Amino acid sequence: MLGSIARTLSFSNGEQDAPAACVAIMTILNLFFSENLLLTSLLIIMFSWLLSRGNWLYFYLLLPLIGLSLATWNIFPVVIKLVQDNEFITGFVVNKLFLPTLLFTAAFGLETQHLRRYLVPILCIGLGGMGLGAGILQYGLSEFWHSLNPMAIVMLALVLSISDSAIALKNLRQVSFSPRFQHLLAGESLLHSAFAIVAIHTLFQYGIHAPELPSELAWQIAGGMIGGWGLASLAAIFSKQLPQHPFFSISLILLLLYGSAWFAEAIQLSSSFAVISVGLHLSTWEHNRLDPATKRYIRLQLRYISQVMTALLFLVAGLQVDVLLIIDLLPVSMGILVAGWILRGLLLSLLLPLLQRLPPYVRYAPQYRPVLIWSGIHGVMPLAIVSSFAELSYFPQLLAISLSVSYLSLLIQGVSLPALLAWQKFNQPSLIDKMAILESQLTAKQQVLQAIPQLQQGGLFSTRIAERQRQRGENALRIQQTELAELWQSVPSSEAAQCLLFIQTFATEKAFYHDMFLYGQLSEAAYRNLSYSVALQIDGLQHEGKLPRVTLHSPEYERFQQQCLNLLQPIPLIKQGVIAWRARETAREYEEAWGRHQGNLRVMARLEEIAAVNVARPEVVEKVRSNYRRWQDSARARLDSTTEQFAEFVSAMQEQVAARLVLHAEYEAISAQVQRGILSPTLAHPLLKALQQQLQSTQQSVVPPHLSVLDLLQNLQGFKQLSRETCAQITQQLCCRELRSGQYLCAQGDLTHSLYLVTRGVIRISRTQLDYGTLMAGDYFGEEALLQPCVCPMSYRAVTAVTVYELQGTVFSRLLLEYPVLRVWLHGAVV
Repeated sequence: MLGSIARTLSFSNGEQDAPAACVAIMTILNLFFSENLLLTSLLIIMFSWLLSRGNWLYFYLLLPLIGLSLATWNIFPVVIKLVQDNEFITGFVVNKLFLPTLLFTAAFGLETQHLRRYLVPILCIGLGGMGLGAGILQYGLSEFWHSLNPMAIVMLALVLSISDSAIALKNLRQVSFSPRFQHLLAGESLLHSAFAIVAIHTLFQYGIHAPELPSELAWQIAGGMIGGWGLASLAAIFSKQLPQHPFFSISLILLLLYGSAWFAEAIQLSSSFAVISVGLHLSTWEHNRLDPATKRYIRLQLRYISQVMTALLFLVAGLQVDVLLIIDLLPVSMGILVAGWILRGLLLSLLLPLLQRLPPYVRYAPQYRPVLIWSGIHGVMPLAIVSSFAELSYFPQLLAISLSVSYLSLLIQGVSLPALLAWQKFNQPSLIDKMAILESQLTAKQQVLQAIPQLQQGGLFSTRIAERQRQRGENALRIQQTELAELWQSVPSSEAAQCLLFIQTFATEKAFYHDMFLYGQLSEAAYRNLSYSVALQIDGLQHEGKLPRVTLHSPEYERFQQQCLNLLQPIPLIKQGVIAWRARETAREYEEAWGRHQGNLRVMARLEEIAAVNVARPEVVEKVRSNYRRWQDSARARLDSTTEQFAEFVSAMQEQVAARLVLHAEYEAISAQVQRGILSPTLAHPLLKALQQQLQSTQQSVVPPHLSVLDLLQNLQGFKQLSRETCAQITQQLCCRELRSGQYLCAQGDLTHSLYLVTRGVIRISRTQLDYGTLMAGDYFGEEALLQPCVCPMSYRAVTAVTVYELQGTVFSRLLLEYPVLRVWLHGAVV
């Protein structure tokens, strides 16, 4: 404290001519702010936010100007001197806090499905842009700036080739811009920044011409990704053994965030890629380990920390930079900026048409190209990387150029991007958006009309007011129904009307998947894939006018995956891992097919409602219905195929789904009783905790038992009392029947006198061409026909190749003489 007072007074000695009161006030202010450096920064940041009126672009543009003004006019000199002399801010804060937080937040917000699907274009654009931009900038700087260190030229070229899409994405999310290209920009910016950080640190460690540089760079990237993923996997296993609580989840995520960066640096790996790997892994955690509310809270907190650190970097850069040096280097900064724009335009113009011909089929309309080119804004990332090397002798030149390029890029591109979006008409609501607004308003009016009678219950509410509100609601409802019908009639073609109806049905389908997930009928992996598939279909219709060719099951990818697994399975060391992988893939595919089948049924019921109110054209409804029929047949065929190959597996999975459904119902019922105040939270807590533990146990992978005809026979109640050797002798008297797909085991009206045991395949039960049920491995039927021949009331048709064992009535009559206990079972079963 005494040292601070001495320093403060030393800065006030030059103000002899000023009044004593002013000198005293400045002394107190300098003392206060020098002892509260972080508080000072936060106050300046808040003041800048108020001046910018909440506009992030103007906020970031204002901060360097405030920093320059404070440094130029020597306001609060103690603060300025501390900032300029304190390498803790530009070193530790940037390397240990800001960069890991920024990279983790970007990775945590990415959808892994989008990243996996668009990894090829992200790598091509990101690495291609970094390589081409850095190479040309390095050549230009070395030719026109001979006084700069060669290492500084390489570093500056790498840094200034980075494009930070944060500001651009804020604008794109506010308009009707394709989510696919938003993820493309976010993934490109993230990977580009991480590659640049690793490359710069490796160059400083080994030198420009070191022969081991490529191998070391590859090892740092691969090792960082593997190390981060391994730490996150261990944390996921560890978290399963502990109770679920937001405090524990948030603490564990923060430990993984900063602990993975420290661990990677300790073993000389890339901390950037370790943090990115952890963020991607955590974004795929199941909701029983990281519930949605906790995930949203973490994202908000990390976003706030990133925004504060970004603002702090811009402010500190303004305090540290020399205005005269910026003016001297302004031609260099403008040349770098213009060269970067030209290179990005050439790169995207060449790569995007080529990428359309390769998986994952990134198609785009022509109006997307200028927006993608102009969205490569130089944000805070170049400034952050440069700020982490404050000890270098040529740091002032690097900081001046980085701040100039970032500031000019934000000023020119950031300000003009909304105008470009308006010129391309991305900011205008589409016909789909207008219809969605009308339908939401229509639903709200219907709910209001349904709620009015509830106000009148008890007779205490004014009838006159209720009747007036009802009439207003009915009039508004008729007006909006008329507008909706006119909107449908204004659709220019049947193809456009079909797109609109498809988007409505996809919204219904997506909401249904969410309900299935909440009620335990879908695992998180299946739910995420189905939601992603619907999102791709909606995106394709909104921005291309047609459905994508493939959303989930690409034939090329499935063939490649099967070939890889077939090659790996004979290897003894990884055979069990391959088998486990196949089991997980089978479970996921079956759940997805099951969800699709149920979702298609819900959508076709919704189509009947639309057709009944005559909102859409009948021929459009029929076209959409025919597509859903085809998708339903495809989902049913996939279900039958899976059941044919893994019948026991499917049976166990369906039992697991049924168990989850029951547990969810019990959990919701107890929670509702607690909310109503009927059940005490103290009594309900152990019940809810036990149900949560049971739900977590049902999320584990199903291990299907091997089912033979002997096992199936012993599962029957009457045969359980017989020894296994006796049942094995009885199986010798059973008749094995093989059926092809489409063959009837028993047709409706046939005379039957046998019990049938299904060991493989799928049998559909129907009557008068209506399906009533499904039999699969482990099921049996026909026990009532063992007493006497009877007419089959249903048809039993093989959907796939089926194997059944038939116990004929004549054989069973002989068994009754030897084993009377079977007669008791049979009479009980028939009754």
